[in-house]
Amino acid sequence: MDSNLTTQSIFQEMLALAIPENCHKDLSNNLQKILNYYPLYQLDSNTYPCLAEQTELFLQHNQLNAHKIFVQGDMTTLLALVAGGNAVAFIPQSMRQFLPVKVKLLTPEQNNIQWEIVMAWNSKINNDYRDNFIKIDNAHN
Repeated sequence: MDSNLTTQSIFQEMLALAIPENCHKDLSNNLQKILNYYPLYQLDSNTYPCLAEQTELFLQHNQLNAHKIFVQGDMTTLLALVAGGNAVAFIPQSMRQFLPVKVKLLTPEQNNIQWEIVMAWNSKINNDYRDNFIKIDNAHN
């Protein structure tokens, strides 16, 4: 790593499961039952390698099986497909603010995968926008 870089953790991220709003009530508290009932949509691992890796780690750590279907697109596309009621998808919990109307989010409690979102910058380079962002982030933490 470049010795000129300064880093700061912004927040802890974790996986959450996006499910159709009309998910059967008898499924909603059991992840394996949900994954047995719905296919698991995943974004292409070449485009989203970190999310694919986090999802795979979560499935392994919790000994869960899923019928995976890889889709092209972005997070918005993935959520729109879940809103159609035919599948579920693991997404970062911070995507909660972008959920379509027909999607709800479950935050698994067992062996959840967490990772840090970190900002890195060269403090020798003046940048007012960056410095203001850091001040705002520090005020909220």
